Amino acid sequence: MKKRIITGLLIGLIVIPLLLLGNIPYLIGIILLLGGVGYEITNLKKHHPLIKILTIILITGTTLYHYFYPANSLQTSYWLIFLPIFIYYLIALWYEKLDFKEATFLSLFVILMNLFSQSLLYIRSINDNANALAFVVITTCSVDIFALFIGSKFGKHRLNERISPKKSIEGSIGGIICALVISFIFNIFFPIFTNEGTTNFLNLAYNSSLVVNEPFKVLLLAFVLTIVGQIGDLVFSMIKRSYEVKDFGNLLPGHGGLTDRIDSLCFNCIIFQILFMTLL
Repeated sequence: MKKRIITGLLIGLIVIPLLLLGNIPYLIGIILLLGGVGYEITNLKKHHPLIKILTIILITGTTLYHYFYPANSLQTSYWLIFLPIFIYYLIALWYEKLDFKEATFLSLFVILMNLFSQSLLYIRSINDNANALAFVVITTCSVDIFALFIGSKFGKHRLNERISPKKSIEGSIGGIICALVISFIFNIFFPIFTNEGTTNFLNLAYNSSLVVNEPFKVLLLAFVLTIVGQIGDLVFSMIKRSYEVKDFGNLLPGHGGLTDRIDSLCFNCIIFQILFMTLL
């Protein structure tokens, strides 16, 4: 636990400045993160180095595309979906060590990371401040942290024993409640739906009037994030079980690899963009 906390603090010292700065430093951070994720995923089955390089290029290259050609709607270029599928299946036709199942998994994972990178860039651009992105990160982390502590103290009923035997229903509910409270309080000081009447503070728009902004929308968003984030966590746990590994990597002591840290955040960023652009 001590190692996990220390690593978490170090991650915060690196990630928080990048989130606040935005622009090129933020872009570089995303590229390094997703490049590392691509390496870890292709390392699950010890793929050929060329497949590893290809995967990293497909993920990071799409991130650059989203940065220089940002989408103003949920529509995405067909080639961003078709290209990974076409390339991996083409390789599978001639390279027998890449079978249909693995080609499908890599294709879907690259597409997922492409959507993730698009959502990371979009959320950081909302109101030209870091409020919305900080909201998503804080809500996601709050669920994980409080579900862990509450589950370890009061957890008796397993949430999904087949996939993740340590997670409990009590921890899940406790994490949801705590995250709702924290995200609601955060929105009072740093509103995500407006920057009117706010003062810029380290690229966060501080609400000096402390008037509650869009409380029902905030609670709806936070509630959806608490559910979807936990589903994302379970999905990535299912991937690890199918490959019979404990962690995706060992870069982060006490946390595993980079992929282990983006499981909930990946799903939450994508669903946040969808809800924000369509409903809210």
